[in-house]
Amino acid sequence: MLFPLLFALIPIIQVGMPLYLIYRLWKSNFELKVNWTVSFVHFLLLLATLFFVFRWDVIGYGLRYWLNTFFLIAALSSFLQVKDLPTYNSKKMKLSWGKISEILLFVVILLWSLLGTGTKQKKLDLTYPLKGETNYVIHGGSTIALNYHGIADQQKYALDIVKLNDWGFRAEGLFPKQLHKYSIFGKTVYSPLSGTIVDAKDSLPDQIPPKTVSEQPTGNHIWIKKDSLYIVLAHLKQGSIKVEKGDKIEANQPIAEVGNTGNTTEPHLHIHGVKIPKNENPKPDSLLYKGKATPLTFNGKFLIRNTTF
Repeated sequence: MLFPLLFALIPIIQVGMPLYLIYRLWKSNFELKVNWTVSFVHFLLLLATLFFVFRWDVIGYGLRYWLNTFFLIAALSSFLQVKDLPTYNSKKMKLSWGKISEILLFVVILLWSLLGTGTKQKKLDLTYPLKGETNYVIHGGSTIALNYHGIADQQKYALDIVKLNDWGFRAEGLFPKQLHKYSIFGKTVYSPLSGTIVDAKDSLPDQIPPKTVSEQPTGNHIWIKKDSLYIVLAHLKQGSIKVEKGDKIEANQPIAEVGNTGNTTEPHLHIHGVKIPKNENPKPDSLLYKGKATPLTFNGKFLIRNTTF
């Protein structure tokens, strides 16, 4: 019940709030240009935070651009109304500490997000595990502001990926229970590298959203090893895995389909990599909690939240 309620709040936060602020900027009567400037910066930073930090696959990817277009139109219209006003007057100056605090908060969040768009750590380049041009990253980057996986050291650079339909939504509806309504469900997963299968699980049934199975975090999954690197592809569809432990595979080889198994509230593909010392031979069950997180690039691109490919 909690997840549907949270998803129901998304349109209010990401659409209702910006539209209200756009209306306020457009219709407010400012007495000084400095008051208008503070309000403009405040609203701009809020919209920028929503644009970069929030995921937009739930209510439509195109909306993130339309809302900012509406804001710029409203800002231009309101500026034309205040351009001849006095710049500053101490008696008419309206400034609240609450607004200043929010501006500073948005600046911190945006800077934190900016840090998450890259990393100085050496990256490993792979090929895309999904085909097509409408795949969308809901969690990715090197800071928690863009990627909640950062709370677990071994998954710091993990990615969660969905697929957008023709309208820019990841599903038909806000939070449907029917798996086929999620665009990514059943899509083919391709190996992102050449290597050896060290573990493959295919027996878990696909769950009805938002049910999760926390004791089986990766659900149906595949672990691929290449030298000291281990890559996991998780939450795969029951009965779809085409490889077995010990198989040698090549990059771009079809190996499974996207499902909804394990610790997940809806269909998506999870992928991350860890490096294990060459002299160790860890058991597959321990790989989620061992090794050093490895940042990944795909065809030379470091993927972050709101990236499409």
